[in-house]
Formats: sequence, C-alpha cells, structure tokens
Amino acid sequence: MSDVRLGEVLNVYHGWAFPSKGCKDAELDSEPRLIRIGDFARDRSSRFEPERVQAYVAEYPRKFRLGAGDLLVAMTCQTADGEILGYPMVVPDDGRLYLHNQRIGRIEVDDTRLDERFAYYIFKTNDLNRQLYLSASGSKILHTAPDRIQACRIWLPLLDEQRRIASVLGALDDLIETNRKLMAGLAEAQLASFRRGWDGVQRRRLEEVATITMGQSPPGDTYNEDGEGVAFYQGVRDFGWRFPSRRIWTTKPTRLADRGDILVAVRAPVGELNIATEKTALGRGVGGLRAVGRQATLFQALQADTALWDIHLGTGTVFAAINKAGMAALSVPWIDDDSLESALSTMDSIISALDEEVVVLTKTRDELLPLLMSGRVRAKEI
Repeated sequence: MSDVRLGEVLNVYHGWAFPSKGCKDAELDSEPRLIRIGDFARDRSSRFEPERVQAYVAEYPRKFRLGAGDLLVAMTCQTADGEILGYPMVVPDDGRLYLHNQRIGRIEVDDTRLDERFAYYIFKTNDLNRQLYLSASGSKILHTAPDRIQACRIWLPLLDEQRRIASVLGALDDLIETNRKLMAGLAEAQLASFRRGWDGVQRRRLEEVATITMGQSPPGDTYNEDGEGVAFYQGVRDFGWRFPSRRIWTTKPTRLADRGDILVAVRAPVGELNIATEKTALGRGVGGLRAVGRQATLFQALQADTALWDIHLGTGTVFAAINKAGMAALSVPWIDDDSLESALSTMDSIISALDEEVVVLTKTRDELLPLLMSGRVRAKEI
C-alpha cells in the first residue's frame, strides 16, 4: 500500500447552479431530473432517495448531464458535525436522465491506478469524512470543494487488492439492497391491499382506534451516546424507511412507546411515520400510537389518505406542528376486517425480519470497511 493524495488518482468536478425558474416538480419520466444534496439517503447509503423529485425544463449546458453509475459526493452538509461531507451516491440506472447540480462533486478516476468501486468505498470511510470536516468552511452549514477533496490523503493498495476489497464490500451491499427491494415491494403490497379494501367512505377518529402518547423531552443531562438507558427520538432525524436508527439514549425517559408502536412526527415534517423496534423514549417532536386491536391496519390507514396531515402543515408559530387534540381528531380511513389485519400483520413480520438482516449485514460491512481500507485485514483472508 502507498500513501497518496486523492488528486493523484481522481478528479472532482463541480455541478452547475441550475436557475430556479427552470425547476418544477417532476411529472414525466422523460423530464431531466436534478440531483440535490437532499436526495442523498438519510441512512448514508448510496441510494438516490429524493423526498421531492425536481425536474429541470429550461436550457442548460449539456456537459452537466450525468450517466448511470456516475459517482457523486456531497460537498455541503447542513449539520455542524459535517456527517455527510464527501459522502458518495451512485447515479441510478433506471433509464431517466439526471443532471449534475451545484454543491455535488462528480468523480472521475484514473482507472490505471484506482478502481471506481474502490473509490466509492474510500468516500464512505470516517477517515476521509474527518479530513473534509477539518478543512471545511462555514460554521453551521459546512462546505468542501474539489481542491480540498483532492488534497485528502489515503492508503492505496494495488489494483488487484482494490478490486478484491470492493468485491467483498459490494457483496454485502448487494445483499442489503436485495432485502430493501423486498421490503419496498411488501410495503407497496400492504398499502395497495388497504386501498383496495377501503370503501372510500368509512372513517374513524384516531382517538377511537388508538391510544395517543405525545412526547416530552427528558432532562438534557440524561442524554448519552453510550447506550445507557432507552433509545430516545426527538424528531425525524433518526427515522429510517420504516424503523428508526438508535443514536441518542436517555437514562430518565418521561414518555415511552413500546415495541411495535407507531412513531409519528408531530413537528415538521408532520405525519412522517416509523415503527418502534424496542421500548423507546419520545421527545417533543414525536408521538406514539398503539392501536386498539388492529395495529397493522392503523399503520396503513395513516398512509392511505395522502391529504390526512395537510391541515397541520402550517399550524405552528414557526414550524408546522400538530398537538394531541389535533391528533385525536384526525379522521382516518378505516377497515374492520380480521383477514386484512392478519395479512398486513404477516407482511409486517416479514419486513421486520428482513430489516433485522439488513442491520446485521450493515454492521458487518461497517466493521470490515475500515479494516480492509487500511490494510489491517486483507480481502483474501476473508
């Protein structure tokens, strides 16, 4: 292995500042789509995960068209710890045209010295993220730049070893992605089943079908990152696709949700949902719901009506919010059907098992990553 400057083996290119007048919500697959910083997946995976897909319909320089499989990195982070600075994403191979937006770097490697898949894993290391954090500009919003990225130093093995490392880590990522696709397919089937079964008329007030617990933040001096006490969720920062990720714990919880309870964001973005995987402390930005008999049905009911939360999206003095009275009064689509509840619950169990596999695979990959990338473990030894 040799100690090299990244600029010796790759180049980083700026995106273009696409004028807002040409931006619109994407409607057609044929419309060019902008990739933005907010499209990087919350779980720091390589997936393209937009909350709101934007198209660009005005003129633009053609050199900012992206190709499927292009490697991109985040050059801005809106948190002071810089957690996504330099984090990678791969342009989807889905037949759509994507555009290279500002504050995102596009990576081109010297393939005589650097394997592109290995380069992707370089950008996933904490070491590189730390180097970018230390050289970043800004205080609350951190920025890096192509020259700062290229100035970072890495340990670079020979090409054959790079390919073996990328193959090992890539195999784990492929298994993770397979599980995620299965979970997404099951989730689509669940929602479709509920919508087919709903007559479009029957509704129930939320307080009639669920127990509602509004969060309350514990004392600040009880928080820790060492796993002491119970997992604590203050808002959607730790929400995942369906299950939250543990980051903060508290030794003195004040409001609790049990395993299987629905977690609801009660501050912007109001109405985002997750499911608790264990006994959980609820902060002020989260509420907990326990159905009276039909938990799986309730989770789908809260998603089936896309306008359910709209009235609460601007009711806070500064941010959108919903209080307990507002939660209680929500008129949710409802189905009293034992067979539907059984089918939805079975799919919930499968999704939960698949997610547990993802957690194990992700932990394995993340433990191997620094060992392989530093040379402390050789790929041929695995």
